[in-house]
Formats: sequence, structure tokens, C-alpha cells
Amino acid sequence: MTVNGKKLDIPSYQVRAGDVIKIGDRAPSQQLGLRMLDLTQSVPLQDWLTLDREKMEGTVAHVSRRTEDVDPPVNLQLIVELYSR
Repeated sequence: MTVNGKKLDIPSYQVRAGDVIKIGDRAPSQQLGLRMLDLTQSVPLQDWLTLDREKMEGTVAHVSRRTEDVDPPVNLQLIVELYSR
């Protein structure tokens, strides 16, 4: 993976608005990227991301706001209540 043309090997890297994320040029990376694109094809793309499937790169339009942009499959309020005990 590259972010803004620089190789990235930190899984927890925090992207910023305007960052361009691209799959590496090596064949194994390209194959993995194609498989992931195929698996996620039916998942709607968030409006804060843009994707160019031909170039295998995406751009972060703006940083996601957790409660507004992401709908987690868990009840966050229950987690807060559990850990506040």
C-alpha cells in the first residue's frame, strides 16, 4: 500500500483529507487488491471516499465523523454502559 506515493507498513495509520491510497505495483499486491475490490463490490462506498477501480486507488475526501458517517453494527451506548461500571 502507498499513501500519497510513499510506502506504508503501519496498519493503524491515520489518513487525512486529501490522502491518496493506492495498491502496490507488485503482482501479489495487485491480485489481493482485485480480490478485495470484488468482495466489496456490493457494499456501498461511503460519501467521504472516492474510488478509481481501474487505477486501484482511492482518495479520502474528508475525515469520517464516527457517528455521522459510519453506521457500526453494534450498539455503542451498550458498550459505554458496560465500561462505565
